Amino acid sequence: MKKRKKIFSMFLVLALLISTVLVGCSSSGESQSSVAPSSGSATSNGSGNQKLKANLRILYPGTTDVEKNWAATVVNKLHETQPDINVEYIFLSWTDLEKKMTVMVQSHDYPDVMQIQDITNPVAMKALEPLDSYMGGKIKKDQFVPAALDNMISDGKTYAIPLLMIPYSHVVNTEVLNKAGIKPDSLKSWSDITAATKKIASTGANGYAMANGGDGRFTFRDLEMLALSDGFTPDDVSDKTKPKYLETLKLISDLAPTMPKSQSTWQYPELFKAWEEGKIGMMHTGSYFTANVVAHGTKSMDRTQVVPFPQGPSASKQTIMVGAVGYSILAGSENKEAAWKFIEAAMDSSVLSKLAGSINAPAVTYLPDDKLLESAKKAYGDDVGQKHIKMVKEFQDAAKKYGVRQPSIIGQPAMAKVLQSAIVKLTNKEITPEQAYELIKTGINEVKESLK
Repeated sequence: MKKRKKIFSMFLVLALLISTVLVGCSSSGESQSSVAPSSGSATSNGSGNQKLKANLRILYPGTTDVEKNWAATVVNKLHETQPDINVEYIFLSWTDLEKKMTVMVQSHDYPDVMQIQDITNPVAMKALEPLDSYMGGKIKKDQFVPAALDNMISDGKTYAIPLLMIPYSHVVNTEVLNKAGIKPDSLKSWSDITAATKKIASTGANGYAMANGGDGRFTFRDLEMLALSDGFTPDDVSDKTKPKYLETLKLISDLAPTMPKSQSTWQYPELFKAWEEGKIGMMHTGSYFTANVVAHGTKSMDRTQVVPFPQGPSASKQTIMVGAVGYSILAGSENKEAAWKFIEAAMDSSVLSKLAGSINAPAVTYLPDDKLLESAKKAYGDDVGQKHIKMVKEFQDAAKKYGVRQPSIIGQPAMAKVLQSAIVKLTNKEITPEQAYELIKTGINEVKESLK
């Protein structure tokens, strides 16, 4: 019993890690931590290993002990060859990360490195340093999964080095589907999905679920995935795209009667709790699934299967969205060479495998499977670690077959609030798809106008 409690406590800590690092559900506190140089002489790796002296400041989304431990691992690796590079982490939530960067850049108080998911706004601000000229040594472009690296490229220039990729897909509860007499491979069209959710609902479970609470990011992501499956992006409210938009909103409206009534206030913790309890037949998630669900249990891992959403009626191909998370160097940094050494340390196989084996999927191709499994087992225990890697492989296979770069949308946080308001009203049957479209179009155009 004590061992069980200890393992579950570890699950809770790890779940806090992912909610902060890649989902942004944690508190918005800010803290700073300086990591002093390690003692002892540096060892040479024989390539571009000139000794540098610098004080680096890193904007890093994470405040839990697990996150801080991994941050320290990066610094320890850096100090093997660069003992005179001091590192100060500024710990933030994802929600506050870009805001903090913006304030610092505007006041010319530049940090050196920031962890990043979406380069769109920082690139528009000219806040990031192009990294192509740094690559070719320890870090080469052909080491990355193309869809992951694509997330970090704008106008042909690479602005971040991806650590992890985040394939997003729908998953099904195979037990619920089996009870309803549905086979996962029978879900070939949107009409198949709608019919399946109705059958699921007849068994007493919810056919489909969304997380429509919080700041709108989860609602935006749901709509984004559905929109991509029909061949458009949520920010495109042009007349040409209107028929596709209405098709997608009609789909959501058709799915709404099978959704949980309380989901309008849900964020990921509530969504994953319901999933673990077996109350939902279908939802969207990403390769961060395990780290979110373990806070509530692990029984659902045996009944969760990745099923990419079918091609929409107006789409030319079936797709799933692939995001990435990595490190950027700030254009205003006075320590760019030292910052690059920090990124090289983070990308080292021995360091990155500790992160990639427990969270999401590696954005690189050089991490050994046995090291990833070893890390997963350390993070989750032998049984859950094996199940985690199995699920990650399903996400990776889906990304390889159907993956497209996650759209870069300027003004997305403001647009997310617009979409959230309309989708909540739509799923509550307060408005029609046509009315939801008009609200979305008006709101998104206002956001675009404010950005001019």
